[in-house]
Amino acid sequence: MRIFQGQLKALWRAFWHKKTPLYIKILMVLVVAYLLMPIDIIPDFLLLFGLVDDILIISLAVSWIMKRLPAEIFGEPRSARDQRTNGNYADVDAKMGEGVTIDGTSKRM
Repeated sequence: MRIFQGQLKALWRAFWHKKTPLYIKILMVLVVAYLLMPIDIIPDFLLLFGLVDDILIISLAVSWIMKRLPAEIFGEPRSARDQRTNGNYADVDAKMGEGVTIDGTSKRM
């Protein structure tokens, strides 16, 4: 789940980056539109199958788009990024000018 959240943050930043190609931006909008669209390939009322097709299609589309983003968006070559993250994009936002990430956990008294 953490990897998927990192990918979504990276896609959000890539959507607003000027070097992201227009066709990738259109694909990002289409993925969100599919998620919000009331018509599905398999209807959601079929309990497990209705949700699984949405999860599968969205996750495959996000990973396909991530592989096609230009390396200049992240500020480093694709091979170096893949070696550093090993497919984990959770810390990509820190490399894109976000700065320090605060943990946010606390103890209750």
